[in-house]
Amino acid sequence: MVQSIELLADESIDDWIWTQWRALEQAGLPSQVKHGSLTNWPHVTLAVADSISTAVDDAVSARVAQALPMQMQVGGVIWFPGRRHVVARAVIASDALLGLHSGVSRCLAGLEGQGARMAPGAWTPHLTLARGVRTEQLPQVIAALAEMEDIAAERTGTFTACRRWDSNARITWEL
Repeated sequence: MVQSIELLADESIDDWIWTQWRALEQAGLPSQVKHGSLTNWPHVTLAVADSISTAVDDAVSARVAQALPMQMQVGGVIWFPGRRHVVARAVIASDALLGLHSGVSRCLAGLEGQGARMAPGAWTPHLTLARGVRTEQLPQVIAALAEMEDIAAERTGTFTACRRWDSNARITWEL
């Protein structure tokens, strides 16, 4: 199972993303709100690995302490294609965010289970709105989100915390 390092945003961004999750749910579409875990929360995944040690946690925590709080800009709706698609809000890749991501990636150097899409230069920072979206549902997802506001709307917020997710134990903790 995977373990991850995730950035958490301020309350205004959280509320905005939760509102979008609920809009998709109310439209009968896939939505992250349907993910029933108590640890389900809007986040930007910085890194993943099969296993992350306490020593790596400590190194990441030191980097994060220097970087946060960090201003963030959330952009328009994007999607990641696949057999079932992922719909998300883009997070603008600022120099500060890319620097933090690169530093965290160095902390995880050599660990097993890091996806190629998480590597510096390949990573797309985002806040997931829905997983498991079928191709024929994409127009409905866009329409449901567009009813709320311009789907290209951007929001400014702040990354305020970093957490670890351990999918084996199904727990999170703040770094």
